[in-house]
Amino acid sequence: MDGFALLREVSGAYRKLKFLALEAAIVNESGDENTNQRSEHRVRFFYSAADRMRYERCGKNGIVQVEPPAHPGIVLSESGVRIWVHAGNRMVVRQQGEVGRRLPAEDEVIWNRHDVLVREMRVDGPLPEETFPFAPPAGAASDEHPRRGITFGGGGGGFIQHGPDGKRGLEHSSFHEWDGDTAVEHSKWKIRGTALTFERRLTFSEDEKDLHAVERISGPKGEVETSCSLRVG
Repeated sequence: MDGFALLREVSGAYRKLKFLALEAAIVNESGDENTNQRSEHRVRFFYSAADRMRYERCGKNGIVQVEPPAHPGIVLSESGVRIWVHAGNRMVVRQQGEVGRRLPAEDEVIWNRHDVLVREMRVDGPLPEETFPFAPPAGAASDEHPRRGITFGGGGGGFIQHGPDGKRGLEHSSFHEWDGDTAVEHSKWKIRGTALTFERRLTFSEDEKDLHAVERISGPKGEVETSCSLRVG
């Protein structure tokens, strides 16, 4: 059977679907040529035609979702998605894809492989009525207006902004750390194709009335260092 014919059968099976309950493992692998990280968590999903659903991410810091997201996630670039299909009911039992992204002001590409493996599946409903109503437990947080965007953490962040004329593009990444009593900010910029590195060191005086700042800027032709003090107390 060719791929398009199989996909038509899969699509038809999902259009006719009345009930679905499954448990799956979501495996994420990410890294570059030097490092590799892997995480796995268990999820459960329930569906009843035409518009009732429940998604549970299991674990101590679990998530329960009882409505489809108002805005889908943002994908920058991705490879083709590979799927495995059950020979009998034509349900997808595994889905694997890979996304590659270059961090702002960096040359290395970080890849992320997303693998969903169905462990258990049931399509012969109906599902119990208590499956879909949700009563938050004591102390649970509600995320009624989730933020959307592209971020990465770990003490820093960054962005890529493309200019309309190809020259006014900006790339920036940064992270922060403590060096004793000195707060240090490390940042990288790429402006008009030129790579610049900044290091800013902030230290309070012993009486905490003055803030001393030292900044070192490095570029293709050398570096320069400046310093100043600011009265804050």
